Amino acid sequence: MDESSPSIGISDEIIFENDPGKTQIKKNNSNVSSTSITKPTIN
Repeated sequence: MDESSPSIGISDEIIFENDPGKTQIKKNNSNVSSTSITKPTIN
């Protein structure tokens, strides 16, 4: 999805800093375990 980022995992972290809400959706598709990072942000 992001051509600027060579790896999906790295691109997720970058988006997480910009907008946690968007990262939740992207991490959910890319890595389920990574979603645990966004859960505390929602709560």
